[in-house]
Amino acid sequence: MATLGLLVLTAIAGIACSANPIAPTPVSPVAAPASQAILTVRVFTRTSEAPIEGAVVTALDRSSRTDAAGTCVFSISSGQMVDVDVSAAGYLPMGASAVVGNGEHWTFYLETN
Repeated sequence: MATLGLLVLTAIAGIACSANPIAPTPVSPVAAPASQAILTVRVFTRTSEAPIEGAVVTALDRSSRTDAAGTCVFSISSGQMVDVDVSAAGYLPMGASAVVGNGEHWTFYLETN
């Protein structure tokens, strides 16, 4: 009886470890969404460092106005080169360019004209 049990076990092991095992079906790769970055832009007066409400901030051909705290926020693709232009009535315009990562805060201090 022990020989029969060993024979059955050997046969099962041989099937499980055969040279032609059934391979899992490969999964098609799914493109991950581009990583988004949040860029916060703050605009203040150069002399008093008071926030400028209503300043126009343009980034990636999108414009937004700053709130009462002189702040506006953009969601963009992380690692992307961004040109940011800032203007406000009564102030000289200003701009900057850089590759943006997540959670960046850019502060502009505008000078009166």
